[in-house]
Amino acid sequence: MTREDAASTDRRARLAAAVGRRVGPVSRRLHMGEGAVIGGNLALRISPDVARHLGEGHRSVLVSATNGKTTTTRLLSAGVGPGVVTNRQGANLRTGIVAALFHAPPGAPAVLEIDEAELGWGIEQLDPELLVLMNLSRDQLDRHHEVGKLAARWKGVLEGADVRIVANCDDPMVVHAVEGRNVRWVSQGTQWRGDSQLCPRCSTRLGGESEDWWCDGCGFRRPEPTVWLDDDDVVIGDGVVGDDGGDGRRYHLDLAIPGRYIRSNATIAVAALLELDLPVADALERWKGIGEVEGRYRTGTVNGAPARIWLVKNPAGWGDVLWYIRSSGHRVVGALNAQVPDGKDPSWIWDVPFEQLEGMDVGCIGERAVDLAVRLRYAGAHPSLCRDLAEAVGDDPSPVEIVANYSAFRALRGELGEGRLDGGGLDG
Repeated sequence: MTREDAASTDRRARLAAAVGRRVGPVSRRLHMGEGAVIGGNLALRISPDVARHLGEGHRSVLVSATNGKTTTTRLLSAGVGPGVVTNRQGANLRTGIVAALFHAPPGAPAVLEIDEAELGWGIEQLDPELLVLMNLSRDQLDRHHEVGKLAARWKGVLEGADVRIVANCDDPMVVHAVEGRNVRWVSQGTQWRGDSQLCPRCSTRLGGESEDWWCDGCGFRRPEPTVWLDDDDVVIGDGVVGDDGGDGRRYHLDLAIPGRYIRSNATIAVAALLELDLPVADALERWKGIGEVEGRYRTGTVNGAPARIWLVKNPAGWGDVLWYIRSSGHRVVGALNAQVPDGKDPSWIWDVPFEQLEGMDVGCIGERAVDLAVRLRYAGAHPSLCRDLAEAVGDDPSPVEIVANYSAFRALRGELGEGRLDGGGLDG
């Protein structure tokens, strides 16, 4: 590129950023949306390299995964501290990332979640200091197609990237994508491997026990973590996990959001803070005040009953949440749609371990409530078809967990904002 071409590109990027900054507030004033995407969309149309311009001078971290990236980004950004730039509302495509950078103070740290398919673009445009990579499983297969191909895409974009990585060693697809790079390995306590049953190297069926996994065909196996989850503690070891849990440092997690799922996300956030040489103790204090993340885990009341709402999008996400619900003893309402953001084919629910709800009553709502009820019946649960959330909860005052996939979650979250849930707590 000539000097004149570079100057022209820079002018175009500055114009794109200036125009984009003004569009979001106008969109909000006209009640056309949150404005988190439209400004970024317009800026990218004017200059495809506007993110490179906006990202200059920022210490950037990119967080990517199929499940948990919004929550992990929230935890990590809180841990980095005041002044951090991050993308809200789960706006993790390039449009949302550009919009998040519009008003970033010069030199401010940036912690950004990024869609799995956009990771290569993010590395090229933002030159991140650190990648936090957690899991790959089936989700929106009409867009992402097949999980192995997504892992291969990650592997390809990382080949020439000079970037440090914090990665989940419990997921074979992630390990395959990042092996050979500069990696801090973390065991998040991931139990789900339903989308990585074959070795990504040689296609032999993987063996496994608890978090451990291995391939008898080519020797591919789970790396030893240097950070791992031990019940309610994050343990920092020396790279070898001994029978006694190692002799490294130990951080206790005291989180407002319940369940192993949130502790799993906190574990990799701790590892990222260590990699950035930032104090973990300060982050742990801030995390105590995080009770919801973009509507996820929000609590309130429905018909006088304490309630919490969970977002789940695929078998892996359902499995994590169902484990907690079974142990809590709370009632359950499941909401299932099959719109474009969810994927039009809901047959994936047959891989969800609904057997954890055996013997339990489950209210079923949403466009595909019948599909959900049939699956639950085969799992030994007692489903009931309901017209809406209020009917599903009924007059029982005992706590209820609302589990919804993407478009159903957005609709129910909107109802919460309209006062269907009146801000009460969830006991027990």
